[in-house]
Amino acid sequence: MKIKIDKSIDIRGLTQSSAQKAWKSGEGEGSLSLSLPLPPSKNVRRTMISVRGRRIPIVSSVVKTYRSLVAAELGGFNGRFPDKTKIVLECIWHKRTGNQDCSNFHDELCDAIAPALGLNDKYFLVRDIDYVVEPKDPKVEITMWALEAITTKRHPGTRKKIKV
Repeated sequence: MKIKIDKSIDIRGLTQSSAQKAWKSGEGEGSLSLSLPLPPSKNVRRTMISVRGRRIPIVSSVVKTYRSLVAAELGGFNGRFPDKTKIVLECIWHKRTGNQDCSNFHDELCDAIAPALGLNDKYFLVRDIDYVVEPKDPKVEITMWALEAITTKRHPGTRKKIKV
């Protein structure tokens, strides 16, 4: 697989406007590094309500708050990554306790980032690089970059596909 990684821009500590200026100037083209609070676990994503005797799942208020926070942080970067391209999210988790499972955060992290950047989260590839137990400052550090497409075509006279 060919991987293309360009310079990244770290938006931690920058105001949104200064981060956008650096991003638009071409610095960090193709990748983005950011730090976000831990997303809600998949165990608290939905809450149930009763409508005419039927139990219906709805999105919890904690999830709505988290998504609006991420949208406010990433609003200026909408459209920066190409559509219908695999996007790699490399995550370093700073968890509150050692009992938390990082895989329980993946769905909500993707569901919060995708609409903020105008992408479909089905193209996201989440990679856990490391985790650290930090009870005072729980967060996730993310580096996002686009994965180059690999084209395949059929070899003449066979059914085998070859990489080009």
